[in-house]
Amino acid sequence: MKTMNQKIILLLSLTSLLIFGQISFVSAQCDITIDMEDSYGDGWNGASIKVYDGGTLLGTATIGSGSSGTATISAPDLTDISLVWTAGSYPEECSFTVTNGIGIDVYVCEFLEDPDPGEFYVFMNVCSSVGLDVNLIDFILAPKVVAGNLEITGIIRSERDTPITSFDVVYSLDGTNSAVYTFDNLDIAFNTTFEFTHPELAQMEVGEHTIELTVENINGAGVDDDPNNNALSAEVLCVNEIFSKNVVYEEGTGTWCGYCPRGLVGLNTMAHNYTDGSWIGIGVHNGDPMTVSEYDQGIGTFIGGYPSGVLNRDKVYDPGLSTLEPAYLAAKQEIPLGKIEITAKTWDVSTGDITLEATTNFAMDLTGTSYNLSLIIVESGVTGSTSAWNQANYYSGGGYGDLIDWDGTNWANLPNPVLAKDMVYNHVGRVLVNGWDGISGIIPADVVYGTPYTHEFTYTLDSGFNPDEVDLVVLLIDATTGIIVNATQMALDYDLAVDEFISEIGFNAYPNPTTGLLNISTKETVNLSLINNIGQVVYRKAAIENGDTIDLSNFESGLYFLNITNGAQSGMKKIIIK
Repeated sequence: MKTMNQKIILLLSLTSLLIFGQISFVSAQCDITIDMEDSYGDGWNGASIKVYDGGTLLGTATIGSGSSGTATISAPDLTDISLVWTAGSYPEECSFTVTNGIGIDVYVCEFLEDPDPGEFYVFMNVCSSVGLDVNLIDFILAPKVVAGNLEITGIIRSERDTPITSFDVVYSLDGTNSAVYTFDNLDIAFNTTFEFTHPELAQMEVGEHTIELTVENINGAGVDDDPNNNALSAEVLCVNEIFSKNVVYEEGTGTWCGYCPRGLVGLNTMAHNYTDGSWIGIGVHNGDPMTVSEYDQGIGTFIGGYPSGVLNRDKVYDPGLSTLEPAYLAAKQEIPLGKIEITAKTWDVSTGDITLEATTNFAMDLTGTSYNLSLIIVESGVTGSTSAWNQANYYSGGGYGDLIDWDGTNWANLPNPVLAKDMVYNHVGRVLVNGWDGISGIIPADVVYGTPYTHEFTYTLDSGFNPDEVDLVVLLIDATTGIIVNATQMALDYDLAVDEFISEIGFNAYPNPTTGLLNISTKETVNLSLINNIGQVVYRKAAIENGDTIDLSNFESGLYFLNITNGAQSGMKKIIIK
């Protein structure tokens, strides 16, 4: 039997245990893990993630060298952890995943998605999975949508050990709430996700909107353990029409630059792989015979070394395929407010005079805008004979690994330098017809949806150009930011009337490039002839119908032309045989 003094001491001990136990609970440590990657394999070039608990720095994550690394940082339980990003020289090469104390990925950064410098994310760290918590981790909504009905879709994740059996969803459009909808008969286990769509469609009108999505009444019991992660909001621009995005990459390069074969390979391979017009690559030369001073100076305001380039005059990316291709694919998904098309073109072969009509349309009415148009002459197949045309090649000998072009050429097997007689330069920016910024005042400040804005360019092509290798690139530039909104490219020898004929009969031959077998799609029976790059007819076949296949596998690799005729009209398509 305990005495009164013993009871008092025990009570004090229990009180102390409760007090200090609570302090100990708050201060309990568990590990936050940050898994990092670098797409180029040279470390993060000064980029880092700092992890803070309030004003206390808990640790820093970075990769000093190589392509991957992991940082493990101890953090208190149930406190707000903030992540601070420092951008290095090539932040677009960095990707990382932040995992909290119970193994849940709380933040994922893919390549090209580096956050803005400074604090970019705050989350509550947890060391135990006991309890009930739903986290609304994603609101699947494009930043630009077309007018009409819009599905509201989200993804939740269960972040405690109590299964999620039901939850309610409501969204608000500019402050007006939808009906509440209940998702029930569920069994969502710990660290498992569930995608849902509210059955009530949002009625979207042209203009800017705010949409907020909320999940509530978890398991019919009201709030969960962390109600702060149950809502997301998004700013959405609704437009009349969705335009496709054509991506322009302007790369700084030079014959003197030993690492620049990486850019030559990047531009060649991208042009070979993406032929639908959404990729436009231009080599901007520095310090060699192909230099255009104003173009070189314009690129120089973006890049800090060679090779390097700028995508849509917005973000800088290395021209190596591991960085360039994902950057292009991401940019291609953007929805531009404007599009530009070449709607008419004439070219006098004898004088070199080019007249080009470019037409711009906008996806919605806009006021107070400032848009410029620019025409760039791009030439491939460019060659020279003096030593200034030799291409320095630090990849020679394989010390920096293989560097393989789309046609199989390995620069590791080539000399340093590659002599001028063996060099052909493609995608070379040869003329800025209207300067780096383009022409202002063509498009009014207030534009109206459905109204085309047309401008006629004129230029006389110098006799030193090879017309068969010349492309015309037209840029639509936001003069306020300098960013390329959209662009289009057309070969100088491209015949718009021929293209109209091919479109009328719905003719297509695919795949292109091909290893030999071509599938034919056509509304009309046509006759075909295959012409090589020196103008010789090397193959003929009559009465080709929809669904037919022709075998060109006996022909050498290279560029060919399919001449298509239905007796009264004819057209031409370029075909590449690999």
